[in-house]
Amino acid sequence: MKLIENSFIPNYFQLPSTASKTIIIESEDDYKEIDSNYPHIVIGEGSNLILPKFINAQIIKLGFKEINHQNTTIEVSGAVTWAELIDYSLKNNLYGLENLTAIPGLATAAPVQNIGAYGVQISEFIQSVVCWDLESNKFIHLSNDDCAFSYRRSLFQSNKSLIIHKVCLQLNDTFKPNLTYKSIQEFLMKNSINGEDLSPAKLSSVIADIRSQRLPNPQLSPNVGSFFKNPTISSDTFHQLKGNYPEIPHWSDEHGFKISAGWLISMISNELESNNLELFVNNNLVIINEGCTYEELLKFVSSIQSKVSTKFGIKLEVEPEIIT
Repeated sequence: MKLIENSFIPNYFQLPSTASKTIIIESEDDYKEIDSNYPHIVIGEGSNLILPKFINAQIIKLGFKEINHQNTTIEVSGAVTWAELIDYSLKNNLYGLENLTAIPGLATAAPVQNIGAYGVQISEFIQSVVCWDLESNKFIHLSNDDCAFSYRRSLFQSNKSLIIHKVCLQLNDTFKPNLTYKSIQEFLMKNSINGEDLSPAKLSSVIADIRSQRLPNPQLSPNVGSFFKNPTISSDTFHQLKGNYPEIPHWSDEHGFKISAGWLISMISNELESNNLELFVNNNLVIINEGCTYEELLKFVSSIQSKVSTKFGIKLEVEPEIIT
């Protein structure tokens, strides 16, 4: 185990943040050395975190990488990035993750918010998750059901005593592309691509192209991707809303109707006052840091939520984790 004191914490939103100490786990035995009585935060690449100026807690980072497969089951642990997992699955003819191409962060962080994109969620493929439990001081195995997955949610958001060590994914040996998402269909039509001729690598490339148009490069424009979740509203509420706004983007799900959070924000964007912050012109779900402070960001986010609530009666939930 490696210990670093008063270390800067890299993060995609590029807010200056320092932690009292950072622990880097380099082997399975290192988990036993974590002081479970001291506050902790597990951080991968910081792609989905908003961090304050100083964190009086121990930051835990995974400093090893392991990935292998047997038949159609992939096991990935440590600091393997999501991009590396996508490449590995394509090279080994294991399919299903193509629509999740170009999502930033670590593969072991993917279950936390049940990452999803273009009609696919990672929970569809998770067989099990192996965690180090800081309460029992031992490894535990969780089934897919144990993880309590739902839209952008999981057990790991509420149970902070669990550190994800390994994720086991059950993929497919037959390629069946998921082209149901509207933006995929529009891209294929616009670029004269026949969906029936798509290879797994080509679909992955298509998804990367679509994402590059919808999400700015965090190295050039600091951001954490979509800042708000698309809200789900009841059927009655939806039909009342659609009566006033026939053009509102929506799609049905098992709980009612999901509404485009980006569209809701676009309808109140001219009322916003921002200091050193900007809504991405191609996607109002993305907030870009142009030199803001932690406090300025929280004020801006609160203003968006308040104005959307006042105009539409809908509460927007934040997607990234905001560390207080």
